[in-house]
Amino acid sequence: MKYVGLKKAPACALILMFVLTPAAAAQAPAGGVTKEEEAEARAAAAAFAGRLRESQDFAAVARELYADDFMSRQLKGLSDWTGGAGAKTFMLEGIPSLTFERSLAKQAEVKDWERVRFAADDILYFVFLSMLSGHSFEELQGAAGQDARNILAVFPPEAVKVLNANPAASNFIMKKRGEVVVGTPEELRALAATLEEAVRLTRPRLAESLAKGKHLDANLRLLGEGFARDEVKLASGDEAAAAGYPEGTRLLRVSAPNAYSLRLVRRGGVLKVVWAALPSD
Repeated sequence: MKYVGLKKAPACALILMFVLTPAAAAQAPAGGVTKEEEAEARAAAAAFAGRLRESQDFAAVARELYADDFMSRQLKGLSDWTGGAGAKTFMLEGIPSLTFERSLAKQAEVKDWERVRFAADDILYFVFLSMLSGHSFEELQGAAGQDARNILAVFPPEAVKVLNANPAASNFIMKKRGEVVVGTPEELRALAATLEEAVRLTRPRLAESLAKGKHLDANLRLLGEGFARDEVKLASGDEAAAAGYPEGTRLLRVSAPNAYSLRLVRRGGVLKVVWAALPSD
């Protein structure tokens, strides 16, 4: 797998670049969403954005708003994915720079995959919030949005030290070495622990950043206004397969007010999240 970040720049820089441009939200194929489904999907997206801002914790959001089997289904989708001849590695969609042996999708515990997913999502969200808080939308669309110093400012030195100590995690926010492939359940657990510790160490710095910043509410309002214009659409067959659902499963794609792209499935009469990430293409 190719590294998806910028050479010698933070891995999340590309994500920010896509989010902060008018074409940020990738569009799913058109077709067949009812007015009732659209209203439900937008309500689910608003609940996701609100709960995430309140908790700043993807694990907490997932307990309330995600489908219970979202991760096991994603792993099944990864196991079934052909990926071309000889494909032996994969990345979790929406998570830059972390690469895994394909066989690990079946070998490792689902809870450890969830730990990696949630902690990586938290770190990306922390950068996102810090940037939105400290800079105007216009500044972020210019040089400030690509300045490594701004993007890395939310991380205290001790968090960077923890990330650098793990070979796989060392590339997560800044590429420092060639691709590192996580190949064993033990390495996956070590990566999860590393990312979780970085999250723990970064939370106080994030709180300081948000307390000092002046732009978060205005920027989130602008994002919400922009992404509200995106249509609610049916997810493509490829997206359904990536989420681990069989052909014909009705998945909805919606942009949340905080710019996150969501895929939703109906479970028990309620739309639940099966995937959420900042748009990257």
